[in-house]
Amino acid sequence: MKNILIVMIAFSTAFTGTLYFGYDTDDSEILSMGYNHTLKQWNCEETGKPSWLLATGVNYDISSDSFSFASYYLLPMKAVTDKVSIWMSLGYGFLVDDGGAEDFMEAAFELEGITASVDLSTNLTYGLGMHYNYNEKMGFGIGKSVNTIDLEIITMGLILEADIDDFERTNLYFSYKF
Repeated sequence: MKNILIVMIAFSTAFTGTLYFGYDTDDSEILSMGYNHTLKQWNCEETGKPSWLLATGVNYDISSDSFSFASYYLLPMKAVTDKVSIWMSLGYGFLVDDGGAEDFMEAAFELEGITASVDLSTNLTYGLGMHYNYNEKMGFGIGKSVNTIDLEIITMGLILEADIDDFERTNLYFSYKF
């Protein structure tokens, strides 16, 4: 985890972009850190002000009591006013820590006398949100992000696959532009 944090901080100071921290307001109280880098900005022809922005980003859960994810994504943003913009994200997520869920499920099978291998994985990540630019450097926002979780159980020569659930969270964000 320390190496990931060092790399993200180095990227944010070496390249122009936005470093942000997110706090999950739901019961899980996940603290995450991310970095967004602008790929392209489109300006309004009439006013010359930014209209659309396309960025790419990475995100890592610093602290979590249950599942921890890392992800990379595309981030289109639409400026609503000079200070407010809406965003969506679409990308690929990785399950960094399952919070002991795989071991728990394997132990439950073992109690029933069944030998099984359990694998949790994640693929798609997406989100929607709003961001407010407090000044040219700092901002804050709110957003909803979702990671899909898939389950694979191998037992008695059978492979069982299932989409468990979507891991949803509502985050409050603080951002700083470099």
